Amino acid sequence: MGFLFITAQQTEKLIVPDSIQKAKFAETVEKIANMDLEKVLTNLVSESIWVGLKIVLALAIYMAGRWLIGRLIKLLSTAFEKRKVDRSLQIFLRNLIKTISYIVLILLIKSWVSTPLRSSRCSLRPVWLSVWP
Repeated sequence: MGFLFITAQQTEKLIVPDSIQKAKFAETVEKIANMDLEKVLTNLVSESIWVGLKIVLALAIYMAGRWLIGRLIKLLSTAFEKRKVDRSLQIFLRNLIKTISYIVLILLIKSWVSTPLRSSRCSLRPVWLSVWP
């Protein structure tokens, strides 16, 4: 159980002397003071345009996906009506498919906007473990 606690020797390595902290702070202040304002504004504008395009792309994908999900749900509803499926089962299956479709749509948007999908699986791991132990 000793491996769970930090020993006194390890604590000394974590503490940085004030002189090093002051030197790093002075270096950071110097970098900020010597920055070229025109270059910073150019980078800011180009990054803002890129982020804006990503947001527009995400909204366009969401709207198209939402439309497709709506069409899929209507198609399923008509198929359930023709087959005379029980009403409670219709509602359950429709809500299940709609929820899964929206989750897939959100993950698709997240991956297209250049966020790694692997992180989504890691963030959803507690959900999967609570559903399937």
